Amino acid sequence: MDKPTIEALIQAARQGGHVVIEREGFAPVVLAAQGMNLMSLTGYRDQPARVKQEVSLQSPEDFAAYVLRFAEMNSIVLADEQKGQYVAILDYHLPPPFLEKGTGARWGEHVAAYTCPFSPEWTTWTAASGKPMNQEAFALFMEDNFLNITRPDHSTMIEVSRRLEVTKGCAFKSSKRLSDGQVQFQYTENQEAAAGEFQVPEEFVLALPVFRGGQAYEVKARLRYRLQGSQLSMWYELIRPDRIRDHAVAEITTKVRGLLTDKVPLYLGETE
Repeated sequence: MDKPTIEALIQAARQGGHVVIEREGFAPVVLAAQGMNLMSLTGYRDQPARVKQEVSLQSPEDFAAYVLRFAEMNSIVLADEQKGQYVAILDYHLPPPFLEKGTGARWGEHVAAYTCPFSPEWTTWTAASGKPMNQEAFALFMEDNFLNITRPDHSTMIEVSRRLEVTKGCAFKSSKRLSDGQVQFQYTENQEAAAGEFQVPEEFVLALPVFRGGQAYEVKARLRYRLQGSQLSMWYELIRPDRIRDHAVAEITTKVRGLLTDKVPLYLGETE
């Protein structure tokens, strides 16, 4: 709106009490003489001047269905694979020649989003990876989550947990790696007792879905331990979980792209 038009409206408002200002694509306002306040009339219209809506969807299928329902010729989807987030801007800018003519800019206020939700199993195992625990804590962790372990079998891991639990008050003397890929710990219950020993696998394999409701991926983990004096602490380290997560996100991108069926373009990127 140019300066002469604005000045004319102000003068008219002073003389007549108020002026209603309406422009295509904008919510109408009233310019009132008292205090020269602008008061929106949006709530008195039959419908808004334009769509302004932000929606969060809970699955790739629902996200694609919503996008296809409201898509226009200029709608786009941006996939930020680092965040596992997909954002559709349904009223995005029009392409040339509209932009060159000054008629292609849009408001970008009708937005739909989907963020991949991590599964409880993935969150549990990745959060504890690399964090040393005492015997009791490590044993309890394994007992609570052994169902995610595929190799060695469940009975082996339950036995490891129980041995760690019953030896939590013992003095550990030494450890050594065996040729079969296990680690052997030697301990004594007290100064007079004969030494005992037990073995744990040096590596184990998990089956974890990265995202809630998604397929399970094979994730390898290495057992780690530390002997400080006679005290034993244990933990595990997942092997390259970042690659598995990246692969899972790429699978979601492929699914979303396929669901959109070339009706809405998808780009790898993010909005500011």
